[in-house]
Amino acid sequence: MEEVPIPELGGSVFVRPMTMLERAQLEKMSRAGDDEFRARVAAICAVDAQGNRILSNDDAQALNAQNASVVMRIFEAGWNVSAISRKGVEAEKKGLRKTPD
Repeated sequence: MEEVPIPELGGSVFVRPMTMLERAQLEKMSRAGDDEFRARVAAICAVDAQGNRILSNDDAQALNAQNASVVMRIFEAGWNVSAISRKGVEAEKKGLRKTPD
């Protein structure tokens, strides 16, 4: 989990990695041209300090109406902790190299 500061809302949210099922579903939506893709990633990955989701899948539409910089911060963090971005993949590789043989 990663904490993402959201000063515009007076605090922060935590972001957790997506499951493989969530990722596969999002990839299908992306290929279909879903205009709520980034908001859906943010809704799936945003959690409280205990790891409980704070947004539902249905909240994506409402997120699209929010400040883009806030939603993009959550999206990018979720993308990274899910090892989808280059940065996330590199971090995952480094973590795997640290495991004993």
